[in-house]
Amino acid sequence: MTDPKIISLPDVEALEREAADWFVRFDGEDASTEDRAAFQAWIGKSRQHKDAFERMSAFWEGAGALDELKDLAVADDMPGLIRVNRQAKRSAGVRRVMVGAIAASLVAVVGIVIATMDRDYDGRYATAIGEQETVNLPDGSTIILNTNSAFEVAFKGGARRITMSKGEAFFDVAHDPNKPFSVATDKGVVTAVGTAFSVRVHDDKIDVLVTEGRVALAAVQNNDAAAPEQSAQSAQITEISAGQSIEFSQVPKAIEIVEESAAEKTLDWQDGIISFNGETLEEVIADLNRYTDMRIEITDEELRHQQIVAYYRVGEIEPMFDALNLMANVEVERVSDRHVRLYRVN
Repeated sequence: MTDPKIISLPDVEALEREAADWFVRFDGEDASTEDRAAFQAWIGKSRQHKDAFERMSAFWEGAGALDELKDLAVADDMPGLIRVNRQAKRSAGVRRVMVGAIAASLVAVVGIVIATMDRDYDGRYATAIGEQETVNLPDGSTIILNTNSAFEVAFKGGARRITMSKGEAFFDVAHDPNKPFSVATDKGVVTAVGTAFSVRVHDDKIDVLVTEGRVALAAVQNNDAAAPEQSAQSAQITEISAGQSIEFSQVPKAIEIVEESAAEKTLDWQDGIISFNGETLEEVIADLNRYTDMRIEITDEELRHQQIVAYYRVGEIEPMFDALNLMANVEVERVSDRHVRLYRVN
């Protein structure tokens, strides 16, 4: 009898190879009626088949085969296959993201876990490179940590304080107007009552994206990140609402309006996906390097500026190398197990 806790998943790499084969089969010569029927049968087998087709389609953007295969997918009553709206999956649900073959783990939890905000609470949370984790706080708030991220929690005296030292996180804050929720970094403080937003810490700035509600941004006073609620009250600079984003480093840059599709793309990492839509290969590699300790070197200056449209699964680098070799004639030189060089083949 099968253990109900065990779910057999298909070989994802094999599915991606099969998806690539469909593009090759439909590219060039006209596909037969049998080919079309076989493709529809293949893509209808499972959600994993559809996801593999979605990922590989990004590498074939602009090819004639892509349009025909999209039409066949839609004809099979699967609208929206190429771009899945993941917002519903990112609501208040609790989930644990497994990154590649690495089981995500909580590096450290310090403090006394309690089930109510009537008492103080302290905690320290972190993820290593390639890990992601969902944290459920005692006030009902949920925090999803991305790779190589760390923060401390201090609920005390009616204030909910998060001190974020590095990385990226998405905050789904439980509504409580009497207990403000603040995220402090050394570049600024983000304060909310009940809302949903993401914060990414860079060396010289933080990026803030609001998907629900409204937040206030303030400069850190005297570098006092340990008292964010006081800083936010005494040095409020600006506010942003749902559908807006901002770069902030003591002072804000211009507020940007973010379309829903762009916001979903920014938050794709929550579903174990990193998506790119026209970024240069250099930018793509810089982002992927957040999820791996592999050194990826681009030796061709022209190749650095090659624009990329793609979806990658978090923590999986090899499929990207294969796709670059297939689609852009890029050679991958294995300098060592943890060091590769990329260059264009003439």
